Amino acid sequence: MTKPVTQFLRCIPKGSRVLLLTHPNPDPDAIASAYALRHLIKEKKQAMGTIGYWGVVGRKENATMLDLLGIEMVEIGGVDPGFFDRIVLVDSQPGQVGEPLGDARLDVIIDHHPVKPRNGKTRYEDIRVNYGSTATIVTEYLRASGTSIPPRVSTALLYGIKTDTLLLSREADEADVSAFLHLYPLADLKALRRIERPSFPLEHLDAAARAFRKRRVCGNMMFLNIGRVNNENVIPQVADFYLPAEEIDWIICFGKRGKVVYISVRNDNRRRSAGRAVHHAFSDMGKAGGHRTMAAAILPVDSFRDGHRKSVTLQRIEEVVIGRFLDAAGNSTAE
Repeated sequence: MTKPVTQFLRCIPKGSRVLLLTHPNPDPDAIASAYALRHLIKEKKQAMGTIGYWGVVGRKENATMLDLLGIEMVEIGGVDPGFFDRIVLVDSQPGQVGEPLGDARLDVIIDHHPVKPRNGKTRYEDIRVNYGSTATIVTEYLRASGTSIPPRVSTALLYGIKTDTLLLSREADEADVSAFLHLYPLADLKALRRIERPSFPLEHLDAAARAFRKRRVCGNMMFLNIGRVNNENVIPQVADFYLPAEEIDWIICFGKRGKVVYISVRNDNRRRSAGRAVHHAFSDMGKAGGHRTMAAAILPVDSFRDGHRKSVTLQRIEEVVIGRFLDAAGNSTAE
């Protein structure tokens, strides 16, 4: 049986130009996976890899990761996809990135999220939904191909696995554990500590306090309305922050930036899938889905209109989010 890394490398012409594209507002798993793939194709194919993204790299930890490890990324708004010989989609699938790419063809998809229905074919796809991170897949590529893993690449991959699996406690597979154990002695642990403990923006603490004061608790669910935000990355951070709360199995945190509403969901109740609940609740309004224990939705503000008012208030957004999610999760418990 042909190794996955062999199939992947067959798709990359020697000396070619490759766009390694992450999902919007890339997280450490996406960044690390693209960074390591760039190293792989340079070593094995003398190919020039460019890591592309769209949105923002907003979380302080992610910005620190780029700075300390010297990872260069390009916002694809000013990039011509036709310049590249191959386009590799990393830690994502076409439903999330189709808009900025236009009609450009995707050649390869490497991901660990649930498979999304779509049109069109690629040269190669490696989608492993049982894995906790895409970084684990790429680590296996490096190991199977005999490619050395420098400290910076090891550190990035280790951090990607840690964040996506909450240190192997969420959605982790045996493969994630194996990759973690292989990378740990190769990584720069001093740099890793600096990435994990950056200075925390005061505005994020303000947002967490503001949301908690206005919290709504329905049974084992806590709804946190952050309101208007300058950076949507604060929303998943606040969701993670409050998940350990006693007697709370679900955190549904949401806020508005510009004309978009962002929702982050965290779930400690493994009997129900956060991704399934979010998809059921919001997929008709915009992009929605995720894993069993973590999920998200990105919805246009206009999708919250009730037909009677000209503007969409924060109160209206809260009512819709809470009502739809309670229906989707099958929880009608009164507050």
